[in-house]
Amino acid sequence: IEPAFVIDTNFHNNVKVPEKTTSGSYASPYKEFTQKLFENYWNVQNESQTKAEDVAKIILDAAISDNPKQRYQVGKYSEMMVKTKYRYSDSECKNIMQKQFFSQ
Repeated sequence: IEPAFVIDTNFHNNVKVPEKTTSGSYASPYKEFTQKLFENYWNVQNESQTKAEDVAKIILDAAISDNPKQRYQVGKYSEMMVKTKYRYSDSECKNIMQKQFFSQ
């Protein structure tokens, strides 16, 4: 089961960044990188939200199926990523994701 960007979860609320890494002489060189990653991640998530109920339905379908599939994509982002993975090489997929999450 491959869900992507499931709303109604606490994923982002549970991310903790130590205060010392974000200020003063202890500021991490990864601070800007991490901030940009989460900003872009939120933007992509907002465009491609998957409801938790949709994931639950797929899990139930897979559990009771007489002939379950090997993979279940849940949500348009998950479906798009699987298609991208089949269409492009690993390095091309990496570049696509980097542009999506780390572009200015």
